[in-house]
Amino acid sequence: MNQSARARLCQNASHACRVSDIMTAQQFMLLRLAGPELEIPTADRSIWLLGRGLDCDLVLPHASVSRHHARLDLSAGRIEDLDSSVGTQVNAVSIKQHTLSAGDRVQLGPWHFAIAPVEDRAVGATLQRAVLTEALAAPRLELLLAFSETINRAASETEIHQALVEAALAGSGCRRAASVDLTRPDHPVLAQTMVDDETFQVSRQLVDATRRGGVIQLGQLDTGERSHSIQACHLVSATAVALMSRDKPVACLYLDARGDELVEMPETARFCQALARMAELALARLHHQQEMWRQREQIYADLHDDLGARLLNQVYRAADTASADEARAMLADLRDVVSRPKHGEMALNELIARLRAETARRLDLAKVEMKWTLEPLPDHICWSNRAAALLSRCLRELISNALRHADPTGIHIAIETRNAGLSCRVRHDGHFQDPAKWQYGRGTRSLIDRSRALGGQISWCKHQTELEACLVVDLEPAP
Repeated sequence: MNQSARARLCQNASHACRVSDIMTAQQFMLLRLAGPELEIPTADRSIWLLGRGLDCDLVLPHASVSRHHARLDLSAGRIEDLDSSVGTQVNAVSIKQHTLSAGDRVQLGPWHFAIAPVEDRAVGATLQRAVLTEALAAPRLELLLAFSETINRAASETEIHQALVEAALAGSGCRRAASVDLTRPDHPVLAQTMVDDETFQVSRQLVDATRRGGVIQLGQLDTGERSHSIQACHLVSATAVALMSRDKPVACLYLDARGDELVEMPETARFCQALARMAELALARLHHQQEMWRQREQIYADLHDDLGARLLNQVYRAADTASADEARAMLADLRDVVSRPKHGEMALNELIARLRAETARRLDLAKVEMKWTLEPLPDHICWSNRAAALLSRCLRELISNALRHADPTGIHIAIETRNAGLSCRVRHDGHFQDPAKWQYGRGTRSLIDRSRALGGQISWCKHQTELEACLVVDLEPAP
């Protein structure tokens, strides 16, 4: 490429984007994506010494940059960190030496650069836009995907707002990010990042401006319109994005850079706007789930009060022991459904102790001898309330079937760990049919379904004069 072509390329690129400076060499050129303004040397050379020292080919005057920070060979496409204090990053990874490719992003202190191929293109804007897209789009897409995964697992508004400010900070180049409540006049902060282990004050002027919705940037405010707080904080860039709910702004995502800090990267406003839209959807989903849970809790309370009272009356009015026991079992199932919260967990040892106490009361009232064998279980294992309810209903149904159909004189329950699983065996005498001849009814099919939900299975077998049901489930079932 001749000198006039190089000059034309540099001239076109400089006119194409105000925020990037271009330094050419034989194979690659360097584009400044973000960071303080630089005086780019005009000498055409392939190997550059980068650092804070005045003897460097490209002087980067910032306290975080070492005197001799890195060596860049734009002809061979290599960069080497010279044992700098804060290190050199390529594509957000610290390196000692690295072979560069077009589109790579290099960070030294507050500066972000993109590596672009030197080509004799007539339109420098096209080259500029392509490199910016390649350098910024992929990492931001990864941030958006990770952010989506995080907020869709979030169980509270606080988790969503915290994930929002962390993602905005990672994809903007700013040092400060906060989520601010717009529903209250005092603008309480819902979540924010820390700067040097301290909180910071947001610009009330920018936050107030988002009450009309949309995106507000510092550059949209004339110098004379900027508040004293903006001037006192030495803001050099700032972005505020409204979060909407039912067409009303309810929160604001706020970012800024101050003094000689890194200026936000290109397209930060659009990136933050995408984050805000995703956060809006996550918050709406969470509110919908919370409303459904409130309605469900009301239904559960009504069931407990109305149906529970009827079952309790049935217990007292039962004509025989079997009918009373069946009503008690139904009442226990109802309490399992309506009394245990959706979230939460219970220690396995505590769960087994409760089941033993409940079974002992039932068999004592039925005048059936109980034998309970328990192998010591690990202390650290906890089950979710859902899993605990499934196991409770399985054991309760096995006891009910024995009392209802077999008229046993004794029931033996044995619980132990087996092959990293939990084994519950219920054996009884009395009248029963060989399991090989069974036609499974609704109760038996429910037992099979619940055991599968616990990651296990259930089986029945005959031992001379006794019938045994063996339930084997995961020792730590999925929530």
